[in-house]
Amino acid sequence: MTAHVPHNAVHLMYKVYRRIFPAVHQELNYWIERAQAIPNDELRTQALSSIEDKTFHCEGGSIYAVLAGDNWKDAIRFIVAYQTISDYLDNLCDRSTSMDPTDFRMLHQSMT
Repeated sequence: MTAHVPHNAVHLMYKVYRRIFPAVHQELNYWIERAQAIPNDELRTQALSSIEDKTFHCEGGSIYAVLAGDNWKDAIRFIVAYQTISDYLDNLCDRSTSMDPTDFRMLHQSMT
C-alpha cells in the first residue's frame, strides 16, 4: 500500500476489505493464540471473549492505517494490540466480582 490516501469511497472500501481487514484478522489470530495460553481459566475466558465479541473495534480502528502509507502494517499491529488490551481490561472490569475501586483503578493504570 502506498502513501496514497484513498480518493473516493470505492477506493477506500477496496483497501479496507482487501488489505486492512485481512491484516487485522491475522493480528487477532496472534492474540487468540496468546490468550489460549493464559493458565487461569477465568482470565483466558475473558481474553477470548473480548476478542470474539469486540473484533469490530479492531476492524474499525484499523481503517486509520490507510493514512500510514508504507507503515500501514505497523499501524495495524499497534491499533489491534492497543484495542485488544483495552477491550480485555474493559471485560475484566465489567464482569468482575470485585467492587473495590482500587481494583478498577489498577486495571486501568496497567495501560500507562
